[in-house]
Amino acid sequence: MKILTIKILYILCLLLPFSLEAATFELSVPDTLIPSGKIYNLPVNGKINNAPQGNLSIILNFNARSLDIKSIRGSNLSGLHDEIIAFKTIVHAWDSVDLQIETNNYSSDFSGNLFYMEVESLVGPDTLSRISLKEVRVNDSIQSSELSGGLIITTPPLVNQEYVEGIGVPYPNPFNEKAKIPFIVEKDSPINFKIYSYLGRLIDNFPLTKQNIDFQVFNNKNEEIFGIENKTLLAGNYYLTMHPKKWEVSSGPYYVIMETKSGVYKTNFIYVK
Repeated sequence: MKILTIKILYILCLLLPFSLEAATFELSVPDTLIPSGKIYNLPVNGKINNAPQGNLSIILNFNARSLDIKSIRGSNLSGLHDEIIAFKTIVHAWDSVDLQIETNNYSSDFSGNLFYMEVESLVGPDTLSRISLKEVRVNDSIQSSELSGGLIITTPPLVNQEYVEGIGVPYPNPFNEKAKIPFIVEKDSPINFKIYSYLGRLIDNFPLTKQNIDFQVFNNKNEEIFGIENKTLLAGNYYLTMHPKKWEVSSGPYYVIMETKSGVYKTNFIYVK
């Protein structure tokens, strides 16, 4: 009897670390300014950790008096992989509508862009709206989840702005091979990226040099853009890939500076050999 008890305890000890690693979904919607009557690709970023496979259902809530959801889109580089993702709306009141996103094609572990929401800002009495998270389910089982951000401000129609310029969070982060950094260009502009160590030493200056890091730039159709040093990027969504040369770049924290005609933006990453 004692031997059987010991064996059972041993098996439980082996299984315990796995049972403690619960699935989590972290979503982030950027606070965004959208002109009235404009259609905008709103990124939903975040992390998926240890998620079971099955029928995934993400339920968000929004104000239908100020926003209209046109489509939900993913890609093979996003957390949700289908190019067109199924969704439906459930109306409780015009200022409280549930958006139910459903798919069975997603990553169990992921960090970065999860999907895009194509939204249109409406001309109406409400100029302020918040996209909030109600719940995440897999096979009808509620998952641990949270959402940050999501404040949407609708401006008068005279404001002409389709993109909120900036540079996103690298993913994965930390990384030891290659990382992707999403960025948005607000107005047609040449672009420059500088990589610095945390001690302030310039590591690389793309597209002028590729001495220590190999760089590539892609548009939102995953098409590589060549000859960027001689090009003006059109307003839109892009991403940059970085592949440090291990014999040139040391492990440690770094930061990226993006420069356009409109401004200077910064993000951080950690490289681990």
